[in-house]
Amino acid sequence: MSCVTLITSFLSLFFLFSFIQRNRRIGRETGAQIRSSNPLVIINIVLSTLIIVSTILATAYSGLYSYLGPLNCLHRNIINDIGIGLYAIGVFGGLIAAQQMQKSWRVGVNPGEKTELIRTGFFRYVRNPYFDSYLVMFIGLFLIRPSWICLGLIVITMVTFHVMVLQEERYLLQHHGAEYQRYQEITGRYCPKIFHCSAASKES
Repeated sequence: MSCVTLITSFLSLFFLFSFIQRNRRIGRETGAQIRSSNPLVIINIVLSTLIIVSTILATAYSGLYSYLGPLNCLHRNIINDIGIGLYAIGVFGGLIAAQQMQKSWRVGVNPGEKTELIRTGFFRYVRNPYFDSYLVMFIGLFLIRPSWICLGLIVITMVTFHVMVLQEERYLLQHHGAEYQRYQEITGRYCPKIFHCSAASKES
């Protein structure tokens, strides 16, 4: 088993274990249903798992990688190493963002439930840092073993993630009203609003 396979597998298992433990802990503390019944949640979990598992298997079995439509022009050691670094950044960045959500952590939206609006940590600058972490993870996985199949899965997954984000923003606007509107004005959906951040820093 190669070093790339071991590192990618370790990061993936660590991410999965942390995800499950967080769901259980927040569920016990709040008594709330953590995972939404929205079908998009299941679709995204399945797609994300396919991306991760196919990448790990491609690092372990070169024969399998050849069936994924390899992009040989990108299959270089330095690019693979950058991919591992980005994957690690995405995993740990996602864990930090999820931790910053505290008891507002949910997997999808439960329409009848109102959670606290989080505006600290990463959320001071962007509204969806957890979804940003997935993009970084997926770019990392793609660079570890670049292929057309992986790229296609990533594009589909990010589109479904974006649909979920739009649903969540409608939910937050409904429950938090003007407070959420003000929050939208000073933060970007996925990237910081530089001028607003600078102004906020000066005020603070």
